[in-house]
Amino acid sequence: MHTPRTLERAIAEGARGALRWRPCVPANRISQTRGFGFSTQRHSRHLMSAFDPSALRVLTIDDDPLLRMTLAAVLRAHGVTQVDEAADGDAAYDLLKQRGPVFDLIFCDLQMPGRDGIDLLRSLPEVARHTAIVFLSGEDERVLASVAALARSKGLPVLSTMAKPITVEKVREVLAALATERPAPVAERERPTITAEQAATVMEKHALALHYQPKVRLADRVVVGFEALIRAEHPELGMLPAEMFIEAAELAGYTEAIAMWTIREGIACAARWKAAGFETGVAINLSGRALAQLDLPDMIASVAIAAGVSPDKITLEITETQLAADHDAAVDITSRLRLKRFNVSIDDFGIGVSGMRQLQQMPFTEMKIDRKFVDRCDADNSNRSIVQAAVGLASALGMQVVGEGIERAEEWTTLAALGCDVAQGHWIARAMVESSVLGWVAEWQVR
Repeated sequence: MHTPRTLERAIAEGARGALRWRPCVPANRISQTRGFGFSTQRHSRHLMSAFDPSALRVLTIDDDPLLRMTLAAVLRAHGVTQVDEAADGDAAYDLLKQRGPVFDLIFCDLQMPGRDGIDLLRSLPEVARHTAIVFLSGEDERVLASVAALARSKGLPVLSTMAKPITVEKVREVLAALATERPAPVAERERPTITAEQAATVMEKHALALHYQPKVRLADRVVVGFEALIRAEHPELGMLPAEMFIEAAELAGYTEAIAMWTIREGIACAARWKAAGFETGVAINLSGRALAQLDLPDMIASVAIAAGVSPDKITLEITETQLAADHDAAVDITSRLRLKRFNVSIDDFGIGVSGMRQLQQMPFTEMKIDRKFVDRCDADNSNRSIVQAAVGLASALGMQVVGEGIERAEEWTTLAALGCDVAQGHWIARAMVESSVLGWVAEWQVR
């Protein structure tokens, strides 16, 4: 039996992996969530050097006294001296309610007698809304991921999940993640609203632009195209969130105007690149309301012919959730687009509810796997399995597969290993103005 003194001595001597409890449970990786800025383990020591752990107040919640003692010892070995403990959810709630919002970090077990971690989670917005949370469990990794998603939906800043057994390395990664940017909880962030009048102002002033994000083939790193992303700037409010602007503008009656402006500008850009000796693909997003225009394929074809751009260089992206609004119209339009040799992509695949039916009945040439599943697909077994299944399904249907939202080199490597065709995301490049594209392509080719 270890005592706190022997535990601290063992940790101080560098026995990083020796402190493993509940050995019957496999040691899974720690899983960070988006928004706290931590990327890879190699940055931890650098981050810790600019971080004062002695100022942290930490609460550990677990019914296993040995685990609480171990966790406290590991934290103390890393300079965290203010550690409180609670043996179950009831004790934790009472402590949080009594002390107020004083804690910077909470380690919370899920499986506890009486009030378990999920039960406690319901009350955390009341007593610990701004406290970073790490959920612990020896349960299935998918249970941890589900609870973390539930907590985030309640506006809680979930820092990570940690599968038992606890190790020094996992705790170090948590502290390193905490040392980076700590945004306000999702529910507390100011969510801008855009009125129809504000959207109309943008349209009337022609204050729209397209930025272009590259799509790169994983097998040989060749740039195969760019996605055109709309940007809207209000004279007083500045840059507006794209999705919210489009929704407000369409409610104001600008559905066709936005669709045709995006199509004309995106295809015109492809023509300018072609004239400069760089013929590449351009992907253009279509909204759900635009899919109600049955003459849309003819309109797009006339624009492409006039610009001298081959239809096979144009991809129309349609979000999976938008297809359900008018299924028959969507089948009609996507089929006619294919007859005219345009490519059709099902975007954000995996977040809708009727994807299989859509894949069966619509002639898609491309599937874009939603970034929720690409996120940490190298470390998250559930995400990796979903990506692998999506790649297999798309390949069987003769579709190109694009992994969206790549932000780490490890995700690139994993997608390549799983047979994904194309990658897109900030790790490659953020969306850029048209004038920057050719220079970026030249730089990418020598990277």
